[in-house]
Amino acid sequence: MTTLRTLFWAMIALSFAACGNSASKSTASENAAPEASAAQAGGVDSTQYAPVFLQQLKEADYPEKINLQGEYLLVGADTVYFPTQLALGKVYFFSGDGGGKSYRLKIRRINLTSLDYELQLYRLGKPPYNESGRADLGAMFFLADEVDEDDETQEAYGAAEYSRTANGCWLTIRLSHEPNPEGRLRAEVRLGCEDNKHEAPVEDSPTLRER
Repeated sequence: MTTLRTLFWAMIALSFAACGNSASKSTASENAAPEASAAQAGGVDSTQYAPVFLQQLKEADYPEKINLQGEYLLVGADTVYFPTQLALGKVYFFSGDGGGKSYRLKIRRINLTSLDYELQLYRLGKPPYNESGRADLGAMFFLADEVDEDDETQEAYGAAEYSRTANGCWLTIRLSHEPNPEGRLRAEVRLGCEDNKHEAPVEDSPTLRER
């Protein structure tokens, strides 16, 4: 009787051990699934993109599939890189004068889609206008380059556009993809408001040149 009782409890112990091993394998399999999914998604760092850019990309009604892959987009079979004419974290200064106005622009690229900026506008007979904020690249930037014309040389050049909209006012910064023959980048600033109750003037700047 003692021998039978011993065998009975031994069989129960083995049964529990087998169940435990099965549960461990199942848990390990479940834990591994998210890692595989993340790898398939590209594992991009969302801090490298403005939230508004990611939202626009999510809502985009575009005939081809768009995949975000770090420093570039896969649009169908095409690879499209983000603008990188500005070194990450470096501060750039631009200036330009025209029509009795003087513009000073300070910008710094903080990630793949966003610029921090400070704008100063000096006008004859009016107080200086100052604005600072963050401007973002649009999610459909790859559809076509903006094209601006250099005020001095009448040369056309391609540009990337960054924009900001807040409190009924808007601002865009258009930044050349390539330096001019002198090795300097160019920029244009456009700003205004939907009504006349705000301090921001309706302005299109002349060509601003990197200092």
